[in-house]
Amino acid sequence: MADKAETNIFYGWVIVAAAFVVLMMAWGLQYSYGVFFASLSTELGWTRTTVSGAYSVFMVFHCALYPVVGVVNDRYGPRKSLLFCALLTSSGFALMSQINAPW
Repeated sequence: MADKAETNIFYGWVIVAAAFVVLMMAWGLQYSYGVFFASLSTELGWTRTTVSGAYSVFMVFHCALYPVVGVVNDRYGPRKSLLFCALLTSSGFALMSQINAPW
């Protein structure tokens, strides 16, 4: 049986690289809102105030929930909290497809 080929790459750097790619994609999508601003306003038929207000509400909740998520992460561990957050986020994206009014 052949031995496992040795590599000189520390596995921790693979984790760092994967985390970098995931965070780059997540933050890139989150903060690219301005690129889609005019298209959202036109497509939804909402005023610029309504569209920017929706993003402002998102950012307020986003920032206000950081301490809560930190406590949940400390208490229940990252696996359970990440699973819950992933389910919550995917549910939110699914519900966003049904938006037809600003309220």
